[in-house]
Amino acid sequence: MPYLVLARKYRPRSFADVVEQGHVTQTLRNALSSGRVAHAMLFAGPRGTGKTTIARILARALNCEAGPGPDPCNRCRSCLDLLAGRGADVYEIDGASNNNVDQIRELRENLKYLPAHSRYKIYIIDEVHMLSASAFNALLKTLEEPPAHVLFFFATTEAHKIPATILSRCQRFDLRRIPAAALVEHLGSVCRSEGVRVDPQGLEAIAREAEGSVRDALSLLDQVLSGGEPEVGAEQVLETLGLVDRRRLHELLSACLAGETAPFLSAIEDLYGRGHDLKKLYAELLALLRDLWVLRGSREGDRLVDRLPAERRELEALAARFPEETVESALEAFFREEASVRLSASPRLAVEMAFFRWRRSRGVLSIERLMEHLEALRASLAGDGEPVRDGGESGPAPATPPASSPTARPAAPPARGLEAWQEVIARLAEEFPSVAAALRRARLVAAGPERVEIDPGESDFLRQSLVREKPLAALRRVCAEVFGGAPEIVIAGGGSPAPAPSRSRRDRRAAVQETMNHPLIAEAIQLFNGRLIDVAVNPEEDA
Repeated sequence: MPYLVLARKYRPRSFADVVEQGHVTQTLRNALSSGRVAHAMLFAGPRGTGKTTIARILARALNCEAGPGPDPCNRCRSCLDLLAGRGADVYEIDGASNNNVDQIRELRENLKYLPAHSRYKIYIIDEVHMLSASAFNALLKTLEEPPAHVLFFFATTEAHKIPATILSRCQRFDLRRIPAAALVEHLGSVCRSEGVRVDPQGLEAIAREAEGSVRDALSLLDQVLSGGEPEVGAEQVLETLGLVDRRRLHELLSACLAGETAPFLSAIEDLYGRGHDLKKLYAELLALLRDLWVLRGSREGDRLVDRLPAERRELEALAARFPEETVESALEAFFREEASVRLSASPRLAVEMAFFRWRRSRGVLSIERLMEHLEALRASLAGDGEPVRDGGESGPAPATPPASSPTARPAAPPARGLEAWQEVIARLAEEFPSVAAALRRARLVAAGPERVEIDPGESDFLRQSLVREKPLAALRRVCAEVFGGAPEIVIAGGGSPAPAPSRSRRDRRAAVQETMNHPLIAEAIQLFNGRLIDVAVNPEEDA
């Protein structure tokens, strides 16, 4: 007798044997018990998750001589014939090779004949999405009102390719990928039944490679056991299947995130020399980066990352070593290069170039950080005072007027007024951050519901800003909200804000030259590695 592969030998014979599809099998068992089985059903899901298997079990349960019941007996003539693949009333059709309209018309002609010796004539069409448009159209009327003795069960991996007119005539059941832990448990059960022992880490490697498919997992296990040895180690599993050791892959990921060139290139050289597919390796690296990013930034990482416990702990330890921004930036950079690696004729060079591009971009400032530096420089240039620190707060500025001032200044407002003034500045910063930064260096002379007096000191920028209509209106509105009433804004030594005289051409040239020679401009050029192209006077300030 020829050898029966594990995927066929351990095909489930009842709904209870189906792995991790309880949401489908329980619904079908209830439908069988209550006699509410639809005449057309569609089973959709990834490969190897049990679509055709469930359709076969359902067909046996419907035609079982002891039924129909929630499970087939697997002992009567009908059940045994179907298990042996010789059932006369259950037709299993491959949609990929029987996809033209003539074959569907022939099928439709045979529907009028009653079953040979079973309760129902059942048609199981696998990969139904491969039928042509004409074949689907020929099936429409029959699918909507089939004879009472005919049932249709469809299976597909690409339900989106099936016309909506077909989908609307079927009950749809979506099958899920099998979690890695459930696959490991199922493979362990098969190994015990076969009388062999496979290292748990080897079973984990098979489960990862199967990507949620029971059939793929059993086929890989069959390949591993083909050597006939009673005990198989993890290293033998990796060598037989050509898989990458997870520890090696984690070392590669760590070197990548750290930007360490020598370890990364050495790992790529070693894996390339062992004959591993670098395109597949890159896809695994992307998947690890995604899981690392989820574990680093989400509170539901355990639910969103389908990894075995040991590997999840390793990823969590790795995630703790790097900031979330680094992981996110690496994922974005490597995902951007995914198409280049996948389509490249030289995948090794493509992977190395992707790493070098990521390594080069690690020192680049983010947009948010860049804007903070620009705002700090702009506020410092405007106030001609101490630069704003990274935290956004200005440095200390002199608040005491010169002793030779001819006009006596009122006493400083009480602490409560200063707290309210800080609130005014904070609100104004949402609309005019540079004006708010200049106000932090100004001195508050008086504050109340009728009058707010500000001493800008040596800041011409603040004086000119409060002449402009929009900043002044915003300051009045915020002061009214904080102090109440409708306070008048007064500039100490200058009365109420009034339009400033227009600059002469000579003054504008002097301002431009002063700006170009300012030390902070040189600092900005050095900070951003740029060059000064032009300086323009704000037309609103010049008006």
